[in-house]
Amino acid sequence: MDVERGGGNDRADNKRNNRAKADEDGKPVEDFKEGEVLEGVVKGVTSFGAFLDVGATRDGLLHESRMGFPPPVLSEGDKISVEIISVDIRGNKLKLGIPGAKTAAEMREERENRTVCLGGLPDGVDPEDIKKKMSVFGPVEEVRTGGRLPDDVAYVRFSSEEDAKKSCDNPPSFNDEEEGALRECKMLKDHLQHRRKALLLVIDEKPRDLQRYEIKRAFESKHGLVKFIEFDATNDKTYIMFTRGSGARSAKEHKSMEVEGTELQIVETTDDHVKAYQNLRKAQEQRQGRKRRNGGGRGRGRGGRGGYKRRRGKY
Repeated sequence: MDVERGGGNDRADNKRNNRAKADEDGKPVEDFKEGEVLEGVVKGVTSFGAFLDVGATRDGLLHESRMGFPPPVLSEGDKISVEIISVDIRGNKLKLGIPGAKTAAEMREERENRTVCLGGLPDGVDPEDIKKKMSVFGPVEEVRTGGRLPDDVAYVRFSSEEDAKKSCDNPPSFNDEEEGALRECKMLKDHLQHRRKALLLVIDEKPRDLQRYEIKRAFESKHGLVKFIEFDATNDKTYIMFTRGSGARSAKEHKSMEVEGTELQIVETTDDHVKAYQNLRKAQEQRQGRKRRNGGGRGRGRGGRGGYKRRRGKY
């Protein structure tokens, strides 16, 4: 497949070409506004979403994560209302979404707000028994046990957040002991926040002369396995996420830690630290996602080793 190699200012040429085609094929993407709702025609359906003609010079992408749940079944030629989620002028792209549809992250957060974490359950408790006893507070959608959860822990998802909160105020008993025998009965979002806080260690600086592997090696040799290390240049902090609470507790018993001749000061972990760490991880995952989509890294995708050589104008 031959690719014509452009010269000069390609971006300016593309913009002029889009303007020239606007009257014939539609408006250029820069004429669309985020939040605008319009009608689109499905031009193609893929495993990750659909491409729609919304009157632009290029079809917009309706990703499956923006379709809501359950997602609509689309076929070529269908007409649906969509919302402009973002306008990428540089990449000449439009991202679309179903108006009012929640993203996967929003749906996950909404489920967490309706879920209760039970800890300290007796051995061999039946999930149906859990559902029956918790149903006195309201309809229960799901009870999760086993898998990656500890043997004495269960997640109970209610139909409403109000019912979930009521169950935490007066938890039932699952054995012959009196009420309140459970070790824990709290909202899942609070449980996860508490767990992240327990696993996170905060260093009161961003070391200038230390690499992640050096910090990781030093802490793992004395305390336990480390899952992630993130440098926060904005707040001048280093966040160390352990895989187990015992490792984090062991490290937090010390006020400092010497790594390669540098003394690192350990400070108390706060909710603000947890929030800052989560934002850093989210940004890191987004960068990795873009890198995979663009064929970066060691894979054999577009632009990677053994992939398409786009920069040379060859495929």
